[in-house]
Amino acid sequence: MEDKEVLRIYNKVYEYLDNFNIYEVRNIARAFGVNAPTTAKKKDLILTAIRVGAGISDPRPRNGERRARRARFRGAQPSGGM
Repeated sequence: MEDKEVLRIYNKVYEYLDNFNIYEVRNIARAFGVNAPTTAKKKDLILTAIRVGAGISDPRPRNGERRARRARFRGAQPSGGM
């Protein structure tokens, strides 16, 4: 679904969220699981939050949630057995 169509359908929601300041919009976006809300513009955050809230798209996984990284132990030697 394109931005124009999302804005047409969810215009009231967009107008409501647009009245919030950028910090409040970022917190709402975080609550919906939006990745890196501090780097996006307010309009993009609102549209992304609407898309996720409406079930149109899934939030992108955060960097740490993609896959677990193995722990690295420096200087640790494997035990000899027993």
